[in-house]
Amino acid sequence: MTRFYDNNTRVVSSWVEVVDTKAVSHINGRIINNVTLAVPHIGIVTAARDSRNGILRQEVLSPDTLLLITTLTSYQDLDGQGNYSLKASVYSPVVNVLCANMKKEELTPIVYAEWPNTTLNTTKWLDGSQMAFYQPGTQAGGTYLNQTVVDDVSGWGEKYKTSPPVFPKFPIRYNTVTNDTGTYGRDTIYLLGRPGDAGPAGDYTLCSLKVYKTSLCSTQYTSSAGGDSIESLCQNGDGHQEPLPPPFDMPNPDWPSLAWMWALALDLNAGLNDGQSSIARTLTQLILQEPVLATNQPSLAEALAVLASGELLMATEDTQFLASWNYTMVVLDSGQFELYFGGGGIPATSAFFVVLAATFLLNLLCPGYLVIHNGLIIDFSELFNLFALAINSPPSATMAGSSMIGPTSKQVREKWSIVSEGETLIMECHGDSGTPRGTKKPDSALLSFRRTLLDDIRIKRWFAKAP
Repeated sequence: MTRFYDNNTRVVSSWVEVVDTKAVSHINGRIINNVTLAVPHIGIVTAARDSRNGILRQEVLSPDTLLLITTLTSYQDLDGQGNYSLKASVYSPVVNVLCANMKKEELTPIVYAEWPNTTLNTTKWLDGSQMAFYQPGTQAGGTYLNQTVVDDVSGWGEKYKTSPPVFPKFPIRYNTVTNDTGTYGRDTIYLLGRPGDAGPAGDYTLCSLKVYKTSLCSTQYTSSAGGDSIESLCQNGDGHQEPLPPPFDMPNPDWPSLAWMWALALDLNAGLNDGQSSIARTLTQLILQEPVLATNQPSLAEALAVLASGELLMATEDTQFLASWNYTMVVLDSGQFELYFGGGGIPATSAFFVVLAATFLLNLLCPGYLVIHNGLIIDFSELFNLFALAINSPPSATMAGSSMIGPTSKQVREKWSIVSEGETLIMECHGDSGTPRGTKKPDSALLSFRRTLLDDIRIKRWFAKAP
């Protein structure tokens, strides 16, 4: 099974403890779908990237880490295609999923809604109040509840010191419900699903999920220019080169708390309210109807194991590599924190209040200036404003003759100013000699010529429009 971790590291898990589905189903008189998936210890990725371990050098990891590195191969080519491989003799997390097909009457003893004198309240069921009376058999005055036909398959009852689960109701077709009843100490979460059509294999399927650690697998991490990969190597010649204690296969009692939130996130308990979850529909279509694993699609147990493996990968981040907590202190020391606050921490910083005050006053002056000098400034470079200014300005002696052939280079180099003449603004060329700027009187002959020219243009336009 392959998936990705942190969008860059390819994760390859291995199926272990393979069970003959046909044989075990024949022994128990019902279809049993039992699979176990071992995932690599993702902490190896963190250890390989930790600068304190000095990976890509000839020495192996420093003694500070608990990681037992058995093989380290490192080389670098001139073209930058260097890669290295780490093989670690560490315990591997394992998820086991066991599904059993059952009839409705076989499940009645562990379905709350089918018990006499009970009424299911879906709201109270979620907060556990309807099962508040229940005490597991492992506690004083507890009970192992009702017996079922799969007690030996699932390990329930006084013989196994484990109480069976209790489901709120029977799910409708293509729905699933989960179980989280019981106090701390249970190591398994259960799921009850119903396929679309009840066949000879049974009306429902009951699945259990539990996790533990195993020493049957080692973890190998490979880093190269093409990407990183981490995989679990199980039950073959590439296993542990460093001895490990016997297999540590005790289930983890903390798993149900994590798995319950995982199941809610995937909407696997939507059957409590007939929610018609899309994931539940897909899973229930994978329920085995024959005691044979299909070659073209996964079984329900395999699909649940793959879904749970992602949660298991994240759960093993920053965890120990040994089977147990091998540290002197039960709780690690808390981190060191540094607090920050506004204002001056030392007397010398009071000088910055002058800057703050000046900035505040400047911020007040800016809007005050805008309020006093309100309005818009005329931009004479705009085409319409420039045309109005030019048409209202008197003719310039410097620009004489340019209206027919265009201005010469000498005329273009002349400087112009905008001056006021009474209540009117006009343009004035610096090259014109005579009266001072703003008091220059236009030549009467030129003004007469301009008025005659404008009148002639108006007459021509009138005749052009006349019928």
